[in-house]
Amino acid sequence: MTHSFDRSGRNSPESSSESTMNTELDLLHHVLDPRVGYPWNPQDPDSQALLTEAEADWDEAETAQAIAAGWQTFSTQLDYVWATAGASGGLLETLTRRFAARMPADVLQQIAQQAAVVAASGQPMMEQLIQCTREILSGWDIEDLQVLARPLAHSLRDGEGEVLDLHLRSVRQTEWSSLSEIERARLSLAIASFAIATAKSQTPPQAE
Repeated sequence: MTHSFDRSGRNSPESSSESTMNTELDLLHHVLDPRVGYPWNPQDPDSQALLTEAEADWDEAETAQAIAAGWQTFSTQLDYVWATAGASGGLLETLTRRFAARMPADVLQQIAQQAAVVAASGQPMMEQLIQCTREILSGWDIEDLQVLARPLAHSLRDGEGEVLDLHLRSVRQTEWSSLSEIERARLSLAIASFAIATAKSQTPPQAE
């Protein structure tokens, strides 16, 4: 096939167009050519060797075991997703009733989803609070968040509700967009503390 070039040595637009058209014609020819057989046609003698080899490599028991294991993993994950979704849904309703005037719905949803997960994780209270608010307070350093979260973490561990009330009262009752960064951090951690405590109280105790 010949190509035409411009003075810079590159293919000219006419050459590129001709090459593209030839490629499309070659493809169309192969698709419409009745002499080209389907390579995996069982009636084709040339395919018998490939099919026989594939069947020889097939281990029915091993395949069934792999499918069963995969289904078990998928089923476990699905149960977890449904349980978490149900928990976070009920928790979100609780948070919305109490804090809808103080925090946007999408932020409350993030806290509810995270709280439903961490409440049963067994992580230290400090880590649970940080995980619940890390995405919301992405501009904060972990160390600074830990300083703010420490009193709430202690109150969660010891079951003291006074610290939570103090944190909530320390933040102005105004729109989220009007709050300072420190006020948003305090409010987010306080609501996360409430969400985690609520999620724990809503989780049925596991049988011994």
